[in-house]
Amino acid sequence: MILNSLSDTVFVYAVCGTSQFINELSLSLSSLRRHSTADIVVVTDKRRNEIPIPYNNVLHVNTPDHLSNHQASIFLKTYLHRILPVGPRYCYLDSDIFAVSSSVDDIFSASTAPVIFAADSCRLNQFSPYATKCQCMETNSAERQEINTILAEAYKSCSGSHAGWSPVDYERNSKRLSVRALAYLEHRLTPRSISQVGETRNQLWKSFWFESRTQKLYEPNDVIRFVENSSDWRRDKRRQSWISPSGNDVFNLRCNHLIESVWSTFGIKIRQSCWQHWNGGVYLFDQRAHQFLDAWHDKTMHIFTLPGWRTRDQGTLIATVWEFGLENQTLLPSHFNCILDANQGATMVSEKGDKLTTDAFLTSIKPALSHVFNRVGDPSWDVWRWVDAHAFQQ
Repeated sequence: MILNSLSDTVFVYAVCGTSQFINELSLSLSSLRRHSTADIVVVTDKRRNEIPIPYNNVLHVNTPDHLSNHQASIFLKTYLHRILPVGPRYCYLDSDIFAVSSSVDDIFSASTAPVIFAADSCRLNQFSPYATKCQCMETNSAERQEINTILAEAYKSCSGSHAGWSPVDYERNSKRLSVRALAYLEHRLTPRSISQVGETRNQLWKSFWFESRTQKLYEPNDVIRFVENSSDWRRDKRRQSWISPSGNDVFNLRCNHLIESVWSTFGIKIRQSCWQHWNGGVYLFDQRAHQFLDAWHDKTMHIFTLPGWRTRDQGTLIATVWEFGLENQTLLPSHFNCILDANQGATMVSEKGDKLTTDAFLTSIKPALSHVFNRVGDPSWDVWRWVDAHAFQQ
C-alpha cells in the first residue's frame, strides 16, 4: 500500500497472532467497510500471523522478537503514531469493534487535544484487579465458591423466591414516572454500600436500578437470615451482594492496587480511586498526540518487564492520563464506543429491536460503533444478533 496517498481521515487496526484474532478482525473490517467512506489501514507483524489478513491495505512491521503475540499487538497499538505518516487524523479500533451505522465517520469531528478516548464500562478501582497481579481476583474467586456453597445449603433449608424483572419489564417500567419516582426515593433512603464510597449519585442510581431488581442478585429474606445466622457472611442490602468475613464485597470486586502500582512504578499520583478511566478500544490522534503516545508506549513496554503487572495497556494509559493532567478531559460520546459486555446483565436489546441499553433502560443508545465483549459471533445472544443485523445485513 502507498501510505502517502492516505486521505485526511483514516481508521487503523493493530492486530497480529492467532487465527481467532485475524477472523475477528475480518468481521470488524467487513462492518467498517460497509458503513464508512474513510481509508482503513491494518498494521501487523505478518511473521506472527497464523493465517493471512484478507485485506489489501496491510502494513507489515517487525515487532521485537522477545515479545509474545499479545504483547506485540499492544506494541503496535501504542506505537502507531511512529509507524504511520504525519498529517491525517487517525482513529484506532480494536478488532472486537463493529460499525453498525453510517454515522461512524462522524467520529472524526471530535476534538483531538492531544488525544481523545471513550469511557470504559467500569471505574478505576473495578479495573484494578485486571491490571495488576495483586491476587484479588484469586481471593474473590475463592470467596465466591465459599458463599455459593453456603447458599446452596441455605436454599435446601429455606423456601422463597423473587420474580425479578425481565428485559421487557425493565424497558416498560423505565418509562413509567411512578415506578422511577418510587425507585429513586428508595435509592435515596438506602444507605450507601461500603463498596460505593466515592461513587457519584448518578452512578449509585444506575447500579441501584438494576441490581436491586434483578433475580440474579436477589436472595429471599429467609435465605439471608439462614446465612447470617450460620456464618460470618453478611448481606449488603444496597448492592444486593454478600460481604465476606474479611470484608470483601464478593460480587463487586474492586481494589486500589493499580493506584499503588502506578505510584511505585512511575511516581505518578492518582487521587480518585473510582475515577472514570478511559477505554483503549477506540482513540483519535494526530501529530499533536506524539508526546502523550510516546509516554504511553514507553510505560507499556516497561511493565512487560515487571512481574507485578498483567499484559494490558489500560493501566499504563491511566498512568499517562494522570501524568499529563488530562483526567478531567471530555471523552468521546458513548455511541462511538458502545461497550456491550455479555457478563453485564444491564446490557439489553429493546423489545422492538430498535435500540440498546447498558443500564437496564434507564437510558438507551443507538450506537455507531459497538464494542462487543466475550461473545462475538454467538447467535444465541440477542445482543450479538442485533449487532450482526446492523453491522452486516442492513
